[in-house]
Amino acid sequence: MEEIFIEYEEYLNKFRDAQKEYNKVLTKKEQLYKLIYPQSSSIKDTPSNISTENNSKQQRFVELEEILIKQLNSSKSILGEREYLKKLKERELRNSTNTMDIVYVLRYLDRKKVSYIARNLGYSRDNVYKILTKIKTALQ
Repeated sequence: MEEIFIEYEEYLNKFRDAQKEYNKVLTKKEQLYKLIYPQSSSIKDTPSNISTENNSKQQRFVELEEILIKQLNSSKSILGEREYLKKLKERELRNSTNTMDIVYVLRYLDRKKVSYIARNLGYSRDNVYKILTKIKTALQ
């Protein structure tokens, strides 16, 4: 049987990838607003209308903004789904009775020290370190 912590790590990596994609789209949107409104300090400070002499610039800005909004909404929905799946897997991981899963939760999610884990589980510190090396090799 495959340990749950391996599946959790996969969900965590997918979540981080979605988060990076969402941040890229936000950065693109921010850069677009800085090009159009260089004097404003944030997106909230932008005027409601674009006072450009050239109507094609305004039209191009609106097109780019619509594209970015669609990308932002899609990446935000993917991010939300992956976060939900990650939380479900974390809940399953925390309820697991497998020793490696318990050690993973205590060490990597709760950030507990090895001596604390050894006392809680009734193992020696050497055994906990052996379990941690098994976990590291399983994740690679």
